[in-house]
Amino acid sequence: LGETVHVVAQSLGLWHVHQRGDRDDYVTINQQHVKEDEQASFSTISDEYLDTQGLPYDYASVMHFSGFDGKSPANAYTLQTADRKNQKTIGQRTGLSFSDIRALNLGYCANVCDGYNPDCENGGYADPNDCNKCKCKDGFAGDLCEDL
Repeated sequence: LGETVHVVAQSLGLWHVHQRGDRDDYVTINQQHVKEDEQASFSTISDEYLDTQGLPYDYASVMHFSGFDGKSPANAYTLQTADRKNQKTIGQRTGLSFSDIRALNLGYCANVCDGYNPDCENGGYADPNDCNKCKCKDGFAGDLCEDL
């Protein structure tokens, strides 16, 4: 199911997170371990074509490769996170992350809440299904994401 979510998200316009222009601040690509026919999947994409929409780098994105994707030698990382505690987070295929959903909402529902400005807290944003309320990150609740 997870790989299907990844492919559908890509068809809806989401890019691979590790191809952002700022990716070197978050991951190291070990090009020597990447198969030759996979090299393009590890290149950066110009900000002119890949609009991050102001969203932060997301290790939990369904659009992030794992540390072993595209590998050539066995047990060799192709991708290593700058902060090692995020190494097991990358490459998850359990579903869309908060930032994945936010990116899709920005792409397809950007003008739905024009004229509404709920004061969302803790990284929340106006819910396109009810513009008076906010969509909250995991761990936050309330109409404005004000509650833990």
